[in-house]
Amino acid sequence: MKKVRFALTLGLALSAISALADLRHDPFARFSAGVNGSVTLPVATPIGNPATLLFVESGWTGTATVSGLEGETTYTVTVSDVGYLTIANPTKPVWNVSPHCVAMTFTFYDDTDTEVGSMYGTFHTTGTLNTATGVVDTSGYYDFTSGTGIFDGVKGFGTVGASGTAAAAFCPFEGWLEY
Repeated sequence: MKKVRFALTLGLALSAISALADLRHDPFARFSAGVNGSVTLPVATPIGNPATLLFVESGWTGTATVSGLEGETTYTVTVSDVGYLTIANPTKPVWNVSPHCVAMTFTFYDDTDTEVGSMYGTFHTTGTLNTATGVVDTSGYYDFTSGTGIFDGVKGFGTVGASGTAAAAFCPFEGWLEY
């Protein structure tokens, strides 16, 4: 009877240790990025009310930090995306805008400038664009739907904004990743 009780106690203890070890691998990681760049509107004159314009953003650069139970890693990133911009009041000097990115790519590089993976997704924001000064101010959300390399199978979501000017904007991304 003592051997059975010892084996049962040992089995329960090993199960508890195994469960604690599984808790060390958190499938969620905190994601934080800040990127700088400019917005290109291939056709800069809106037609209609509301009007819709294509936008292209490439060559955006910055850093991204991924924080989980395994630690924190900071990467250099490049970001490119394409989407459409809906303008609710194109006849006024300050436009109410809704940028909707349909294809966003974050490419990640380690500290030796070696590409380690990419994440793909979209973003949807609303805000204003002052046509006289170029000042932009938007906020909304993003989501990552897939990835490659070390981000293979990743999904993620969070908030994003843009501030500055169309020629020199800053966009902070804050959210979560799931592996």
